[in-house]
Amino acid sequence: MKAKFVVAAIAALCISTGALAAGKTYVTAKLATPVAERAQVIANGVVWTCEGDSCTAQFARSVTARVCGELAKEVGQITAIGELSAEDLARCNQRAAAPEATVFARN
Repeated sequence: MKAKFVVAAIAALCISTGALAAGKTYVTAKLATPVAERAQVIANGVVWTCEGDSCTAQFARSVTARVCGELAKEVGQITAIGELSAEDLARCNQRAAAPEATVFARN
């Protein structure tokens, strides 16, 4: 009896995990300059696997210029990513080129 419960629990877990993964898609970013070696990069909370002239990540939502810009800060200029428009791609690369804001503390 206990074995049947364990098998049922494992089957339920597999089905629910598959349902969660079903809502995600893989997105590929094409890089202007290839990375030197295969690496994992975390940008905006997303884990990207980069190799050669591309980086790939799993997404449950569409890619935004902000997400693209955070990746570009890590790996350099991006020439294409998901279904991002040319205008948003330009914003993405501008965001990556912009210097970080400086925060001044008050005394």
